[in-house]
Amino acid sequence: MDFSHLHFDCRIDDPKRVAEAFAQSECVALENAFDREKLGEIGEVCRAFFAAVEGRDSPTPQERSTLITGSAGAMFVGDVLFSDGPQFHERVCSFLREQPIVPFLNAILGADSAAFLQSALGVRRKNPRAETTLLPFHQDAFHWAGLNDARPSITAFTPFSDVGAAYPGLDLIARKFERLLPLSEDPNASSPHLHLAEELLSADDLAHLWSPVVRFGGAIVFSGRTPHRSQHSAMNAAARLSMDLRFVDAENPPEHYRDKWIFDLASGAYRAEGPSGLKRLPLGYRPRKRPAA
Repeated sequence: MDFSHLHFDCRIDDPKRVAEAFAQSECVALENAFDREKLGEIGEVCRAFFAAVEGRDSPTPQERSTLITGSAGAMFVGDVLFSDGPQFHERVCSFLREQPIVPFLNAILGADSAAFLQSALGVRRKNPRAETTLLPFHQDAFHWAGLNDARPSITAFTPFSDVGAAYPGLDLIARKFERLLPLSEDPNASSPHLHLAEELLSADDLAHLWSPVVRFGGAIVFSGRTPHRSQHSAMNAAARLSMDLRFVDAENPPEHYRDKWIFDLASGAYRAEGPSGLKRLPLGYRPRKRPAA
């Protein structure tokens, strides 16, 4: 199947046209979505972290302290880096505001402004020679609380290298899914609480299997219900490092996030619904889990 109609360039394509394509398939590939130099700076922070903890299940207490208080500010979990440090959050928030992808996120969400879910930010390393780092088919809305909501949420898979050939990218089912699929009942599944029952994917679903090739600076954007998995093919020869960036409509977030701090890309401020109404905090302040009354 030809998927060229789902591949766009943020330098030349119209956000409205991208949103129309996304409405049909709930996934698109966007080239030139980010400033490569600035994205590369964030990538170097993440690479340094993984180099420091290579081959270990967890960082030392000294490394943990450095990560939380220093420029990386992240928590290491196996071969997945889930950010947990305010400074790293703030660095990514500041980076996102001026990026070419922003009007495309707004158009896809049907929003005046997209909001970044900094609490759902993750940096992942996928090693094609280590199957424990490769995930089978899953839907993000199953394991990120609040994303299984009628209000839209999207993920921007953002690699720190070209992906789809030497570096593993993603396999996606490029069609719209109205609901979440049942999870695997296989007791031998690596994470049965997360991975969907692949036998429920129809032949027509699998005919829409798409493995986009995306260059550094690009992104693969998909909905919380899009089945996807780590790409694992004979072409893949090198470990891939990438960020998962998740976005919602700033004015109409899923209910789960309404009273939590999210970062409004248009205003450059954190926002949350508090007991006395909308609260805002400028970038640089560290928001609490919920706004005070």
